[in-house]
Amino acid sequence: MPNLPERLQDFVRSILDYDPETGVFHWRERTPDMFKDSRCSAKGGCARWNAQFAGKVAGILDTNGYRKIRVDNRHLGGEHVIAWLWVHGEYLPGGIDHINRVRDDNRLVNLRKATKSQQQVNRTPKANKAGALGVYFEPSRKTWKVSVRNNGKLVWGGRHKSFEAAVAARDKLTSKINPDFRPSDL
Repeated sequence: MPNLPERLQDFVRSILDYDPETGVFHWRERTPDMFKDSRCSAKGGCARWNAQFAGKVAGILDTNGYRKIRVDNRHLGGEHVIAWLWVHGEYLPGGIDHINRVRDDNRLVNLRKATKSQQQVNRTPKANKAGALGVYFEPSRKTWKVSVRNNGKLVWGGRHKSFEAAVAARDKLTSKINPDFRPSDL
């Protein structure tokens, strides 16, 4: 991440407070030595910033439902990634999954390390024509086919005579691929 301090966890902890039980970030008070190139270093800048923001909830909700935090007009990242960094010291953009699939629920118990493939298993199903993720109707054969992705590769689940059989095959297949990441409601 360009233009951010090398010791990112220390930097994040110096500007934000995080409550692992609620998943909420609050801005901390700023001092002139924290931001050498910011308005805060100007006379009275920190006092104005602190009066307006210190102690208040940090971040905004983006159009995809994730909470994001910006610092000095630079994108710091999704709050779930920042929470993981704040607690564990690992900066993993694209590597943190919301267990309950609620994108703005950044409680520590709801976050886990995950590969892109594992995150795909845990994603909220989108309505496709069939109505089930990984299940497709094949009109030429009048059968239902099943396929899911695992680590970027397509895993074939076969053809089935009924929609219900195809969904059951998809469920069995995803349980084998990433059993810890398969949501209970699929």
